[in-house]
Amino acid sequence: MALRFRKSITIFPGVKINIGKTGPSLSVGVPGFRKTYHTDGRVTTTVGLPGTGLSWTETSRPNQQRSSAASTQSQGNTRADNINDRNPQVERTVSAAETIPTTPSDSPKSSENVARPTRKANNYIDAESIKSIYTGSDDIIEWTEIAAGADADELLMDEAVWKYCKKVANKVLAGDIDAYLDTIEELRPVDDLLLYGCDFEFGTDKSSYMEVEFNAIVEDLLPRGINDPKLEELVCGTTIRVAKDIMAMLPVSKVIVHAVIGDDTVLSVLFEKKIMLRIDYKNTAAKDIVAKFRNNYGIINGSVSRVKRLEI
Repeated sequence: MALRFRKSITIFPGVKINIGKTGPSLSVGVPGFRKTYHTDGRVTTTVGLPGTGLSWTETSRPNQQRSSAASTQSQGNTRADNINDRNPQVERTVSAAETIPTTPSDSPKSSENVARPTRKANNYIDAESIKSIYTGSDDIIEWTEIAAGADADELLMDEAVWKYCKKVANKVLAGDIDAYLDTIEELRPVDDLLLYGCDFEFGTDKSSYMEVEFNAIVEDLLPRGINDPKLEELVCGTTIRVAKDIMAMLPVSKVIVHAVIGDDTVLSVLFEKKIMLRIDYKNTAAKDIVAKFRNNYGIINGSVSRVKRLEI
């Protein structure tokens, strides 16, 4: 299966080369501070306070001192923010392991549906916050209604998000894979998960499903790292949320998600929408939800092992 993934290559700790459709870029930084240098001269700076949700982002371009800046106490860029204040072109790979994303206060996402995890003062995540990752999801995009002429007010959508969706609705409904990937680039469904995973990559060769891989963030969140008893729920919960958000954004019936720790795939799950719709997320542990689907599982009794990736 030929996946059209974009790559992020770690040169050494804190330094990455990101290879995307706009060309290569260089990311340099430490937890809480990162600079990304693009070949077109743009420089993106992100500063955050780990564990607080506070961050500030600025992108400068040639002959322009400042193009965008935002600060907030929320987590994750919203769909509207990404369209209104995005760079001219966005790479398909999300490479933000150490930075904290931003969200404006007027997020178009439903506060009822979207999980808003919290972090302890010691920077580690607790069981309640892990559960909040996968009990929520992004709002569903009603592509058929948008294509039929429903406006933003009718669908309770942000105007900027609606305008973009209106432009690509027919292509998305026709199963145009490029439109799928462009929509992910524009609306960035996993930005509010960058506390829990990084280097998200997307690809597919059929319009019925999407394949996603990500690197699980462990050491910054769990006091015992991969030996922590909460590891299983954290990785499973993040994997579930990725699948939920992709299904909310695109008209796909299946999502394959691969979770990576270090260089090893430790969890590979084939989520099916018809099953996802029947799950009681609030009253079911993440590992038990994963068990309802075809999976290769490498997190057992406090140990982690490499597993084979599932395919359709």
